[in-house]
Amino acid sequence: MTDEIPNTCARCGDSVSDSPSYFDLKPEYREYLEEERDLGWFPMGPVAVCCFDCYHELDYLHESLSEVRAYGSDEQTEKVESDLTDELDGLDLDSVVDHGHFL
Repeated sequence: MTDEIPNTCARCGDSVSDSPSYFDLKPEYREYLEEERDLGWFPMGPVAVCCFDCYHELDYLHESLSEVRAYGSDEQTEKVESDLTDELDGLDLDSVVDHGHFL
């Protein structure tokens, strides 16, 4: 965990110094990253610093997962879960910070 706000997107690596977005890593995503990628502990919960486009892509996947779990088939759910897992695996954990930085 860093005390500074990163200036690169956790997803694509582009500069976000002008106006970063913050994707809240929900408990399910945090647990996955802790188990699979050794994500450290964050007192207020982790957020991924993202550029505008990547934030919206991650948010879209999150919303899609909620929707297919409620209304989709098992195959659709597995596909979106796989896509989201791929995204989580690709995040630069150096651009994940504590939510407390933004309160």
